[in-house]
Amino acid sequence: MKKQDVQISIIVPIYKVEKYLVRCVESLMAQDFSSLEIILVEDGSPDRCGEICDNYAKKDTRITAYHKPNGGLSDARNYGLERAHGEYVLFVDSDDYLEPGACASLWKEARAGFADIIFSKMALEKPSVGMARFEKVAEDRFQYHRIYSGPAYLMGCLEGGALRVEVIRAMFRRDFLVRNDLYFEYGILHEDEEFTPRALLKAERVVLTDCVYYHYDNSRGDSIMNSIALNEKKITDRVKIYDALRKLYKTVKPRKLRRLLEDDLSWKYIDCYCASEPKSRKKLGVKRTVVLKCAYKARRRAKALAFALAPNRYANWMREQALIRKVHQRRSSSTALPIEREPAKNRKHAEKKAGKSRFKKGMQFLAKFLFLILLVAGGLAKNIYDNRTNYTAEFYQVSSRKLTHSIRVAFLTDVHLREYGKDNGDLVEDIENLSPDLILLGGDLVTDTVDAYDNMISLCRKLSELAPVCGVLGNHEDVKIYHQGDEELVKRFEDAGVKILRNEEASYSLYDNTVSVIGIEGKPEDFASYGAKECMEAQEAEDSYDLRICIAHVPTYFPEELENYSFDLGLAGHTHGGIVRLPKLGALYSAEEGLFPEYGGGVYTLDNKATLIVSRGLGDSGKWPRINNVPELSVIDIN
Repeated sequence: MKKQDVQISIIVPIYKVEKYLVRCVESLMAQDFSSLEIILVEDGSPDRCGEICDNYAKKDTRITAYHKPNGGLSDARNYGLERAHGEYVLFVDSDDYLEPGACASLWKEARAGFADIIFSKMALEKPSVGMARFEKVAEDRFQYHRIYSGPAYLMGCLEGGALRVEVIRAMFRRDFLVRNDLYFEYGILHEDEEFTPRALLKAERVVLTDCVYYHYDNSRGDSIMNSIALNEKKITDRVKIYDALRKLYKTVKPRKLRRLLEDDLSWKYIDCYCASEPKSRKKLGVKRTVVLKCAYKARRRAKALAFALAPNRYANWMREQALIRKVHQRRSSSTALPIEREPAKNRKHAEKKAGKSRFKKGMQFLAKFLFLILLVAGGLAKNIYDNRTNYTAEFYQVSSRKLTHSIRVAFLTDVHLREYGKDNGDLVEDIENLSPDLILLGGDLVTDTVDAYDNMISLCRKLSELAPVCGVLGNHEDVKIYHQGDEELVKRFEDAGVKILRNEEASYSLYDNTVSVIGIEGKPEDFASYGAKECMEAQEAEDSYDLRICIAHVPTYFPEELENYSFDLGLAGHTHGGIVRLPKLGALYSAEEGLFPEYGGGVYTLDNKATLIVSRGLGDSGKWPRINNVPELSVIDIN
């Protein structure tokens, strides 16, 4: 058969499976499909596998046997893929086998939809709870033989809480794999967990078929997938894979899919930590903050929080629960032991005495508990009061190659009518002492539930006497303009000396340097609707500036849309620092990202290499008080 006539290539990595190899290869030779090539990759196996492969290659012209030094499963698969000629490729583990009509059925399915990936069902020797759950999700959320995009398939699986990543249950279009550089990561275990999400994110046409063609022998302890014990190499590789996937997922759109993918990683990180031996857990590098930020679903967030508060206790508890379940499953029957009963009189006296002792201990515990509650309440009350009456100047350092002179920027956001000193005299005095070259506003100076905002107009007027002032509107100003009909709001700010940027740019000459400030209005979902996209595209063509600053009220605007464009510094607010900030864990909540937001306050580096600063803001909207979260006046020195 000519190479160009091959329709399906079956790639079989082979290592130490002498006992099962014959069954596997015989099932491939029994395929009622003529346009087939079988690639046997003997991966330095120390037994008779190489000899068996050569014998089969002599018997059947469709079989080619390759011999190479041992490099692992990923390396053997890549070796076979590089030598395959078929339009589609199947990866078969050498200790499993196929149904006789597998290739014919899959080819028919592939040609009907010109699919990039075709997923089918697997037959397991031993029932699997995880596989059963996935099959239920597939039946509920997908239609067999229908074409889905890879991201849509991922979304459906993750929403159902059951994503299977086994490569052996899929057939891939070879050109799709090669064109997208989809090869297996060398030198790691659990390679399918790294490969399959990448492939699905690239796939445009994915088909599910209800045929069962692959027999996976999961009953043996020495199979390719079961021979790897729960050891540190296995767990460490999984963590490395999840770290790489987390970086990949940052660019995934839509946002909901990205959050679901990260949510899946959250539990996988916890699972690795729990599976590891206590003495090795620190070496894994599983960060509590990452687990919390990745968690998206409510149930997963609760587990992530429990893990973050006490990782070792949570891991030990999970291991105990797993052991208990294992014991219950193995226990077939139990023998009841006879109980010796003491005399009723003695029993009643003992119960009475024990009751008094329990009551006394209970009252002591209650007294301690109430004292602790009062202590915590007092501490919280003081913290809330301090956060309503004080603020701090938070200094940031940013470098710029183009600037010939350092520039200082003062950034105010989310003031919400808050006053520091009479008529904000203390705030204005502090800003004056800082000597900013430019003052920028991040929105939400007002609160949509309060009609009077003269104090903010007065603040703007005083600020404009210190330095040039420009900025954007926040969601509270938007409510006043678009829902409450306060059309004079923008005019009043501009009359006070503030340039309001509504998807537009303003330029300032500072120390013979041109500083360009772009103000983007609204939320990420508004990007293509109200002029933000046109503004960014128009400014992309302009390069006559030494420093470009981009302001958007909502911080998630930057990773979702704005980082695709050129600027040096991004500024945002809106999150109020997460309202509550937990020690070592950071921000607790934001409206856009939910619990443990990634952009809850601080400094970030975007994909376009720009620096993003998310300010905690100077006030709050009155709904929730700040706890352990000091209001912030941001001072950025650009050197």
